[in-house]
Amino acid sequence: MRYWVLHVIGILLVVAVSCAAATERQHRFSTSVKAQEMQVLFGADKKLEQAVAWCQSSGIQRVYLETFRFGYQVEEPLLERTKAAFRAGGIESAGLVTPTLIGKPSSGWNVVCCFSDLETQRRTREIFEFAARHFDLILIDDFWFTDCACSECTAAKDAKRVTVGETVYPVGEADWSDYRRELMCRLSEQHVMQACRRVNPKVRVIAKFPCWYDSYQTRGYDMPRMGEIFDGTWIGTETRDYDFGAKQGVPPTAAFFIARWAESVTPGKCEGAWYDPLWTTPATYLEQARLTILGGASESLLHSYGYLSLTEAEGRQWDDVVAKLGLTGVGGLGSTHGPANFAALKPDMPELIELARQTGKRNLAGVAAYKPANSPGRGDENFFSFLGMTGLPLVPCSTFPDSAPAACFSMHALTLTDAAQRINDYLATGRPTLLTERLAKALDGTLNLPCSNAVILPSGLWRLVDLPHAELDALRAPFLKACGLNDFHAPNRTGLVLFSDGSWVISNFNDRLVNVAVRGVSRDVAARGYACQWE
Repeated sequence: MRYWVLHVIGILLVVAVSCAAATERQHRFSTSVKAQEMQVLFGADKKLEQAVAWCQSSGIQRVYLETFRFGYQVEEPLLERTKAAFRAGGIESAGLVTPTLIGKPSSGWNVVCCFSDLETQRRTREIFEFAARHFDLILIDDFWFTDCACSECTAAKDAKRVTVGETVYPVGEADWSDYRRELMCRLSEQHVMQACRRVNPKVRVIAKFPCWYDSYQTRGYDMPRMGEIFDGTWIGTETRDYDFGAKQGVPPTAAFFIARWAESVTPGKCEGAWYDPLWTTPATYLEQARLTILGGASESLLHSYGYLSLTEAEGRQWDDVVAKLGLTGVGGLGSTHGPANFAALKPDMPELIELARQTGKRNLAGVAAYKPANSPGRGDENFFSFLGMTGLPLVPCSTFPDSAPAACFSMHALTLTDAAQRINDYLATGRPTLLTERLAKALDGTLNLPCSNAVILPSGLWRLVDLPHAELDALRAPFLKACGLNDFHAPNRTGLVLFSDGSWVISNFNDRLVNVAVRGVSRDVAARGYACQWE
C-alpha cells in the first residue's frame, strides 16, 4: 500500500476540516485501537492498511495504540509494525494502557485487579515499562482503580497501612476510601511514573478519570493528588443514551459538568476527553461530542477504531475475548450503532472544531456548582448533571465559590467541616442560593433559613427535569439575573452554557423542536440540536 498517497488525502481532509478555525485553538480528534483489535485485525496487512486509510479519511490526527488490556500484552513485532504503518500514513501514535485482568482479580468487578497483591503490582510495573519503551506519551484508561475487598485488602485497610513493593505507607483512616486512594497514589508514583521514567526519561503519562465522578474516592481515585503525580489528566465524557421513559442513565449535561469540574480540580492539566458509541444512537453520540467540547476539552478521543468501524455482528466474527472470558460491563470488538454514529459525526466535525475555537477563547459565566474533590453524594449523586438539564447555566467548581454571583449547594458540601458557616456567610450576601432538600435537612438548625434569597429544591432528580415551563422560568429568573441574563425562556430538558461576554449556547435535549427566547429574541431549536450566539 502506498501510504504517501493516503497521507496526502489525510492532509487535505484535515485542512478542509480546520479551515474555519483560527489560531486561538485547534481541536484535535483522535481514536484508539484496543489491544484485541490489533491482535485479531492487524495480523493481515490489508486490515492494517484499511485502518490507516480510515483514520486519514476521517480527519483523525492521533491514534492511541493499546499495549495491554484484559490480560493480553501486544506482541512487540505487531506493535512496531502497527506504529510504522500509522507513522507512514502521517498519523501520530501514542500509547494506551488499560489495566484490567492483571494478576490477582478483585473480589468485586470481574475485570478489575487486586492491587494490594505484590505479584500483581510487579506485573503492573512491567506492563507500564513495556509501554514506556515504545511511546513518549501514554494514556491510562479509567480502570486505574480497585474495588477489591478480599481478606488481604481488608486486613491492610484495618491495619491502616499500604504496602507497595518493599515500602509500607501509613493510611489516615481505616476505611476503604482512605486505603484505596493511598494505595493507588503510591502505585502511581512508584510503579507507573518512576518505572516509566527510568525506561524513558522523555515519557509523559496521563491518567484518564471515568465519568462516575461521585464515587471516585471509594475506588481509589484521588484527583487532586493524582493531578500532581501524573503529567496530565483526561476525563471520560461518555453519557450513553438517556431513556426518559424508563428513567435510566445519566443526563447528557454530565459530560459538560465533569469536564469543567475536572479542570477546576487540576487547573491547566486536563488535556482531553474520551467517549464511545456504546448504548448510544447518532443523536446521543453527537450530544456527547458537543458537550465534550463545551466542557473545554482540547482533544476528543473517539473510542475505538473497532467500535466505530465494525458493527456488533461483524465484531462477533472475530475471537471476542469479552465473550470468551465472560466479562461484564465492557464492550466487545464492534458496537451496535458505532459506524452509523461516526457517519453522523463526520460531516459535523468542521462545525465542532469551530465550536471548540469559540468556546476556547471565552470564560464561563453562571451559577457556581460546588463539588469539593473526594466528596461523596450522600444521596445527591448526579445532582449537578440533572440540574444542568433545567436551563440554569452552571460553572462547575471544586473550591468554595465565595465570589460567585449565584451558587448551588448539595450534600457534597458536607465534606467541609465548616459547611454551615460558609453557606451562611454566602446567604448573608443576599446572592441567589440554591440548596438541595437533603442538605437543608442535614444542616437543619445551623443554616439561617428561611431567607428570601434561598431556594430549596425538593428531593427527586427526575422531578427537576419534569418541572413545567412556567415554574422553571420563575425558578431560574433570580439566578439568571444575577449572572447578567435578564430575559431567558425555555422549556425543560434544555441546557444553557453562558459566557462572560454574553455569548451563549443552548442545547435541546428533547425529541421535539422547542422554542426559546433570549434577550427578547425568539428562535426554534431542532430536536436534539443546538443554537448559539457569539458576541
